[in-house]
Amino acid sequence: MANDGRDFPKSSPFRLGPFLVQPDRNRLTIENREISLEPRLMQVLIYLASKQGEIVLRQQLKDAVWQDTLMGEDSLNRAVSDLRRVLDDDTATPRYIETIRKVGYRLIAPVTVLEAEKTDEAGKPIYDSDKTGVFKRQMRKIWRPVLLICVLACLAVVIIVNTIPDDSDRVLLRPSIPLTNEPGLEVRPALSPDGTRVAFVKKTRGGFPADIYIGQRNAESPLRLTHHPDYENYPTWSPDGNQLAFVRGTDESAGIFTVPAIGGEPRCVYRSDGFPRHLDWSPDGRWIVFSESPDDDDYSHLRLLDMQTDDRITRTLTNPSRGEASDSYPRFSPTSNEIAFIRTGPSGLSDIFCVDVDDNRIRRLTRGQINIWGLDWSPEGDEVYFSSFAGGPYSLSAVSARGLTVRRAPVLSEWVRFPTLARDASRLVYESREETQNIMMLSLADSAARVTEAKPLVVSNALDCEPSWSPDGGEIAFISTRSGHRELWVCESDGSRLRQLTLLGGMYVASPTWAPNGRQLSFMIAGEDIAVYVIDVLGGAPRRITPSGHNALPCSWSLDGNRVYYASTVDGEWQIWQVRPDGSDAVQVTTDGGIAAVESPDGKTLYLVRPDWNGIWSRPLAGGASECTVPDLQAGCFQSWTVTVEGIYFVRLEGATTKVLLRGSRGDTTREIAAFPSYPTSRFSISPDGKSLLFVRSDHLDIDLMMLDYLP
Repeated sequence: MANDGRDFPKSSPFRLGPFLVQPDRNRLTIENREISLEPRLMQVLIYLASKQGEIVLRQQLKDAVWQDTLMGEDSLNRAVSDLRRVLDDDTATPRYIETIRKVGYRLIAPVTVLEAEKTDEAGKPIYDSDKTGVFKRQMRKIWRPVLLICVLACLAVVIIVNTIPDDSDRVLLRPSIPLTNEPGLEVRPALSPDGTRVAFVKKTRGGFPADIYIGQRNAESPLRLTHHPDYENYPTWSPDGNQLAFVRGTDESAGIFTVPAIGGEPRCVYRSDGFPRHLDWSPDGRWIVFSESPDDDDYSHLRLLDMQTDDRITRTLTNPSRGEASDSYPRFSPTSNEIAFIRTGPSGLSDIFCVDVDDNRIRRLTRGQINIWGLDWSPEGDEVYFSSFAGGPYSLSAVSARGLTVRRAPVLSEWVRFPTLARDASRLVYESREETQNIMMLSLADSAARVTEAKPLVVSNALDCEPSWSPDGGEIAFISTRSGHRELWVCESDGSRLRQLTLLGGMYVASPTWAPNGRQLSFMIAGEDIAVYVIDVLGGAPRRITPSGHNALPCSWSLDGNRVYYASTVDGEWQIWQVRPDGSDAVQVTTDGGIAAVESPDGKTLYLVRPDWNGIWSRPLAGGASECTVPDLQAGCFQSWTVTVEGIYFVRLEGATTKVLLRGSRGDTTREIAAFPSYPTSRFSISPDGKSLLFVRSDHLDIDLMMLDYLP
């Protein structure tokens, strides 16, 4: 630790709280668990430790670690965020790295240098954890021969015991390896059983054309397997790795095709007037399971295609009620006769279920995962890996095959979607998304306002989204990644004077909502669970206000500002709760379901959206039954509505278009306010005077494939 952190391999080992840090090995150890660090992360940690307790300026840290290397502003943010993730640190209540807002960082955990007082026979230093006095040094001289014999004996035992390696306690947080980096969208990856090849779909941003490719690590370019004008998607490997099955379709019909993995003419094995999706081939090669949407509806069920019969017999595996649930993304277990799949309700909330191939029995694996984007089994069949909004911006999690025990799978990546695992190797591939979104403002003064007349309000080369107007219309809160991670920002109503409110260093933040007095904001942070936080607009640390142990989504504030409404899954079902802004006195409001809620302007009515139901419902705040007030709201748009004195604004998704509608306060008329290209969340914000509308426009999108050479 005598150096300044640049010559990090020669730095002495030291203890950082409970961690043993060994710079020469790029390794941290805690309770017999080893964690490998990237060299750059170790350099950052070394430099902070060398200045323990002192404030290290951001530029100072850049100069020391990156030196003359050309780096973006987000490189330092990402490095500190990754360190926090390794140390299991919390930015709101840090134990290791404290962020000094707009200045730099400070290492606040105790650092104990392990000084080298002697070397072994190979000349390597032997470290002692404390500085000893004369008496202890004399005792070491006396006991040195005895200790040497003991050490040699123990070393022999260790060598024998470790002949068979055991990495069960080792956690390797290594960066992912890019598999594709060309412009466009490389999506829906499928790893071959041996993990050496990945099949995927390459398409333009508009979706066409879409063809099947096969790529390999370190290969110059992927092999294009199909050349066809029709849409193609959802590749899956045969158990022997010699064939691929995929979907080819048009607007009128679609079919399942197979093609040799080395190339050849595809042949149709199943034709349908519906649209099959999400194929998977059974380990014994007999079945292909897929989800199918009859009549081109959003509703879908699971079906099995028998590949061992000439007439390709199919049978229905799940049959959820139309309008109540939709089943998709089935995956065969490698060790049992079960299939894991995603069941999604009309509200868009998803969870993982399993169905038995023999008797069609269904059991549930997860609760309250919000949105799930893809899943796959571990090679041993004991866990299901999946991408979920509940862990962050579609981060990686794993649930036990026995169900309900979910763990976060640590990956040094901010976007993990559609994971695919090799059946015979510890390897994982996933989609990584890079997108630029900008906040646009559309004037509603003209009843014939067109979206082409919208003006950019908040624009960057990053992601700016989820705008929310302050009660007086003077400021706008929004989410942005311009600092390197999703953070909460505020600007003036004309887009000027931007300022960052949070420094969360990589945690997923979303859904800002203003207090009636305009002095506070509630918002969501997704970590081990999803929780609601409150922050002062003038600055300060975020304060968690919802209990731990279950997910909570922010909804709105009461008109008097004394309560914050939120949706929670305390008993496994979504209900509306309210809590004071200081986190006290949490009270359940609904018993018949709720996922979003807003008080009426006169404070007499609570409007709410119920999970798995269409429409906006209302109930008297003084007590009484709920009734459907706006039947036109689609359940999947449960966050895309607001209540004003003019009435209730809400959206309707029609193909690639999002329409903003206004249901008059008397409830007798509904008229279209604006229409703009659909964005997945379709969220918007109406100014308090009703004259302007904010929405998000996606201006750039790239999706690439990333590989992990291990399973986290």
